[in-house]
Amino acid sequence: MSSPDESSIPLKRELLGHVWVDSGRLVIADPTYLDQLAEDQEQLLAALPTRSEIIGDGMAMAFQTGPRTARYPVYITHFENGCLAKIEIELDLRASE
Repeated sequence: MSSPDESSIPLKRELLGHVWVDSGRLVIADPTYLDQLAEDQEQLLAALPTRSEIIGDGMAMAFQTGPRTARYPVYITHFENGCLAKIEIELDLRASE
């Protein structure tokens, strides 16, 4: 039995909600690592040397969103069965207007 071609699997993209940003950066992390990340808070809060950084040997990723407070839309793309395929944070607010 062959598996279906990935391009034939229906995907659905929808707005999940919005994330508020005051500091000009976002962090993505597994909640399991929050205690360890709290120890590295200086690194998380410091100006990022580049626009994105891996924190704590891969425990989190931090990236710049822009110089201002904003509310960014978060989209999910999921398979027909509900499993997530992709999460997108739209940082170009012109695209969501």
